[in-house]
Amino acid sequence: MFVFSGAALTLIGPALTELRERTGTGIGDIGVLFVALSLGGVVGSLVAGHLLDRFDGHRIYAAAAVSMALGQASVPFLDSIQALTVAFAVIGLGAMALGTASNALMMWWRDADVGRGLNVLHLCFGVGAIVAPLLALIAVDLAFWCSAAAVGLFGLVALTIDSPEPVHVKRDDQMNTTVPVVALAAVFFAFYVAFELGYSGWLHTYGVERGLSIAAASWLNSAFWIAFTLGRAAVAFRRVLPAPKVVVTGSLAVAVGGSVLLVLGGAGVGPLIWIGTILAGLGAAAQFPMMMTYLDRRIVTTGRFTSILLASAAGGNLTAPWLIGRAIDSWGPMSLMWAALIIASALSLVFAALNRLLGG
Repeated sequence: MFVFSGAALTLIGPALTELRERTGTGIGDIGVLFVALSLGGVVGSLVAGHLLDRFDGHRIYAAAAVSMALGQASVPFLDSIQALTVAFAVIGLGAMALGTASNALMMWWRDADVGRGLNVLHLCFGVGAIVAPLLALIAVDLAFWCSAAAVGLFGLVALTIDSPEPVHVKRDDQMNTTVPVVALAAVFFAFYVAFELGYSGWLHTYGVERGLSIAAASWLNSAFWIAFTLGRAAVAFRRVLPAPKVVVTGSLAVAVGGSVLLVLGGAGVGPLIWIGTILAGLGAAAQFPMMMTYLDRRIVTTGRFTSILLASAAGGNLTAPWLIGRAIDSWGPMSLMWAALIIASALSLVFAALNRLLGG
């Protein structure tokens, strides 16, 4: 299911050019679809977290999948920006509710050995993110229909499976959450998604604006996600996992370094842009699952806490891509590269503050 969740949340980037032409909308205005996708995600995360602590998580998981499928299936039939806004809100609601349920259930099931489970789970997200732009290169409508059919089918199958829900039990080495910890963790995930989906979401448009063909721009977008997926695979299948703090710190350093190259090469689409994009994908790869692992080893991760983190992630996608789109519209494609560097640097500062608060 995370393969198709990855496709659902990243397909918007490669589809933007066709959706702009279909609706007669400019670059600045089409960014409202990012807002709708993320606003739906905020609602889906918070609702799922509230329900997870009270009801069977597997049923919530399956219902979220069906909701996401309905939103995706409607996109090929819509040609107005208003209708597409509603459709992407439904996609975001389903995808982030699915993400909240998946992460919480995985942490409760794997408990102290959650790192590998979360990395494999989020590796599947990266696989979907690679497939999405390549399917969109063949036909945007086909990409939405294929993803919707698969998500809907697996969601309905999941409803028929009778499997016991994992039970979350607090360990002695876990702290109770505090407001400062929750706040900093929420800001981290907001900035993380702003970096991952903000950059990748506008990368295809950046390539087209810089003179690349649609196919070349799609491959530039795929280069980010291929690097992203390989980075997650490298962590997920290591025999011995490094400490989460080490992985997150190294990932942040790679992301910042890649963003510096993007700024240096942002005048065109030369080697620095391709190398910087690959490094940005590698740097972003392990941050989400390893940060979840880092937090799970230190504090109690209830359904509500997980939903706050996922809602914050959706909040980052709610604002950053829209603002980046406005910046590109006003100041040109170079705005995307500066945004990547600023967000990656902010991420590093937030993690340093959170790590200090939790005792290093």
